[in-house]
This record gives sequence, C-alpha cells and structure tokens, in this order.
Amino acid sequence: MKKWIVVIVDIVGSRTVENRMDLQKRLRTVLEEVNSTSDSVFSPYTITLGDEFQAVQSKSDNLFSDLWSIKESVFPSKLRISIAVGSISTEMMKATAIGMDGEAFYLARDALKAMKKSTSVFVVSGLENPCRNS
Repeated sequence: MKKWIVVIVDIVGSRTVENRMDLQKRLRTVLEEVNSTSDSVFSPYTITLGDEFQAVQSKSDNLFSDLWSIKESVFPSKLRISIAVGSISTEMMKATAIGMDGEAFYLARDALKAMKKSTSVFVVSGLENPCRNS
C-alpha cells in the first residue's frame, strides 16, 4: 500500500491574535501560493478550522520549504506542525484535503492533540526507523 505524507498544522494561540482577520488573509494567500507552486502537494493545503489546516503530499521534496513559506507568512504567530507518513484507506481527494481517512491521518491528528498538551511544536510520525544512525 502506498505511503502518503499528511501534514496537519495548528496556529498556536490564534484565538488571541489581535488582528485575526489579517492573519487569516495572510494564511489563505500563502496556502494558495504554496498549492499552486509546489509539485509535492497532492491534496492542497486546506483550512479545516479557523486556525488549522492540512494537506496530503505525495513526496517530501518541497515539504520543508513549503512549511517555511507558511511559517514566514504567519509570523509572529507560531505553528504546531504534525507530519505523518502512512497509508490512506479512503478515496484520495485531489481537490481538497478533507474527506480522507487512514493511518497517516490518525498518526498526524494524534500527534497534534498530544502537542497541544505539551510545549512541542514539531512532530514526525510513522517513520519506520526515525533515529537510525548510518
């Protein structure tokens, strides 16, 4: 079964941002830009809640540069980033990153929930040998 990269991101403390409308506008703009320029995005970065968004990537080539662009655009707000590698058991949705389910989504969502209860801001889940030394 093919492995996919699911990215779920939460903007830390977005409810208390003074100019929330400006933050949302900057977020929408950068997500549109990343979606149109990145060749790694399979299901586009999609805002799922006011302060959360997610995407499915088919490869990791542009993953970190995409996330860096997003991070820069919402600065000084901070991001909690959950990346998970795993299978997707439902139909793949190319137009939006909503309506899919499977291991990669479970791992990413569980890690994001755990991060909200800690000080962590970045987690990668689902790698077979994450700390292997060569």
